[in-house]
Amino acid sequence: MSVSPRGCRAQPEGAPAINLDGSPLPPSLSERVLSALGFSEPPLPDLAGRTSLYLAQCMRVPFDNTRKIVALRAGAAGASD
Repeated sequence: MSVSPRGCRAQPEGAPAINLDGSPLPPSLSERVLSALGFSEPPLPDLAGRTSLYLAQCMRVPFDNTRKIVALRAGAAGASD
């Protein structure tokens, strides 16, 4: 296992996805997340695969902080929760 310049450990090919504490994600959760991001199978753990995963996340997962700021400025009920 190598370490990137930012200190993140690169996962060996075929290794399970992991939580921040190092424990593996349940395969069913990994499959659901990848499916929600539009993947029919996991991307390869290389630059192209990680780039496609990041782009899918950016396109499909709303940035909640932005929504909250808009709601607060609009005076939406419950926005400060």
